[in-house]
Amino acid sequence: MQIGIDARLVYHQPAGISRYTRYLMRAISEINRDDDFIVFQHRRHTEPLISKPNFRRATLFAPVHTRLEQLMLPLELMRFSLDLLHSTDFIPPLHASLPTVITVHDLAFLHWPHFLTKDSAAYYGQIDRGVRRASHIIVPSESTKKDLIAQLGVPKNKVSVIYEAADGSFGPLPVEPTRRQVCQRYGLPDTFFLFVGTIEPRKNVDGLLRAFRHLLDKYNTDNVGLAIAGGRMAIRRSSGFDPQAEAGAQRVHVRARQRQRPPQALCRRTLPRSPCSLRRLRTAAPRSHGLRHADYRQQRQQPARSRRRCRPFGKP
Repeated sequence: MQIGIDARLVYHQPAGISRYTRYLMRAISEINRDDDFIVFQHRRHTEPLISKPNFRRATLFAPVHTRLEQLMLPLELMRFSLDLLHSTDFIPPLHASLPTVITVHDLAFLHWPHFLTKDSAAYYGQIDRGVRRASHIIVPSESTKKDLIAQLGVPKNKVSVIYEAADGSFGPLPVEPTRRQVCQRYGLPDTFFLFVGTIEPRKNVDGLLRAFRHLLDKYNTDNVGLAIAGGRMAIRRSSGFDPQAEAGAQRVHVRARQRQRPPQALCRRTLPRSPCSLRRLRTAAPRSHGLRHADYRQQRQQPARSRRRCRPFGKP
């Protein structure tokens, strides 16, 4: 078989889905040497993501998370004789005829749509078309499988749960020597809470800081700290993240690196807070290729209001 793997997102975003894609290809290369794999990468990502005899790199010019993506992808994929395409970033090519497998990591964008940008809402708003188009769906947990079945009506036999393992570099270390070394290196107290992740609103770091402030005010915690480690998302500078204001500079230790700015399509203004439902997500981008509100077509069919000024009373 000749299998394609869509890895264009790796160029823009090294963590999250891109990390999953990298490790997945690495694991597949160790157990599958019979099939041929084509790794589709961004045109500026010239270095192959994996160097194995049955893996080769190919360029796709279709931009990720944009309106042009679904127009360009089917045309570009026609150049390759694929038996299967794995789209690791939720949405497959909706207008291509080849069989596809997609990975749906979660449905957080349906539960909390107010954290999405306008263009991200347009992209993830295609999820119901994506799950119908896909030949099979991979999810990392039973919870996501239940969400797909309950919220999008996906047949149970169309979804497979494949848990995501930790990288081989992770392993147990001696607790006390490691704790002393970490505390000495980063200036941490003997007892501390640890948060690891990107610093952005959907991670609720502000809530963590308020909870830590409450702990300091209400309980006798003289030698307890809070360590925050991760990348600060460039598009979330207005999130109000201020550890000094929320929990005090003496107890909060932040090791945050500024991540590279994502592509323009992912860096628009955030949506206003709204109830979590698929209908709210559909209204996020009514002019885009995403899902639309159920009443959107009826609204367009209503006659436009006349722009002529009213005639003065008494005149013909």
